[in-house]
Amino acid sequence: MQASPSEWLCQGDLFSPIPTVLPMITNRGVVNASIHLDAAAILLTDNCVIDKRVNENPAVKKLQFAPLYELASREFSNDKLEQLRSGELNPADICYVDLKGFGDLTGGLEEACFLLSESYSLPANYFKLIGMTDADATGDSFRTAIGMRQRDTRILNMDPRERRLLQEKLSFFWVSALLEPICDECKVSVARGTGTDWIHSEGEPVGHWVTHTRSYQALIRDGKI
Repeated sequence: MQASPSEWLCQGDLFSPIPTVLPMITNRGVVNASIHLDAAAILLTDNCVIDKRVNENPAVKKLQFAPLYELASREFSNDKLEQLRSGELNPADICYVDLKGFGDLTGGLEEACFLLSESYSLPANYFKLIGMTDADATGDSFRTAIGMRQRDTRILNMDPRERRLLQEKLSFFWVSALLEPICDECKVSVARGTGTDWIHSEGEPVGHWVTHTRSYQALIRDGKI
């Protein structure tokens, strides 16, 4: 995680406090809701969804979150804890959050997790979203972004590596699909085409397709696809 979230809303933002809402079903089939008003949660909504606008106004109607739990409060096996801490794709429904060094912001919490299967939504109007314009470091190009006019309780944000893993887990958990792997030889994203054909993210054909084929087979062997 990294401190000082940006002005604009971003996937991986950690809100605290924030309401969490989880459905609960009794043994008699009665549906209730477990509501905590001063909890912590991670924003799951993808940036491409957040940043969309209609007539310069934010288009998103709901934002998806997942409640944050203290890692020690979950009865995970040692093997599963090792997988989570090492940043593996599996278990795909559980995400690890390293909060070491941010105890002053998290009340001393150092390790946390959240479950994609426990995601919930809050109305975007709860945050009074507003359109913004973000210039890059050179000031030559711009991207649209969305900020908040109220209830901005963000304290931390995922770094790019953590956000990438979250995106991979979301993709694999919901649709059993993998994002493009990273080529160990050339260190760029590639996508698998037909047969043994691989294409770099820049559109260049991959001459050393054996490397990518072996990487793909390794993912199968390790049970990640």
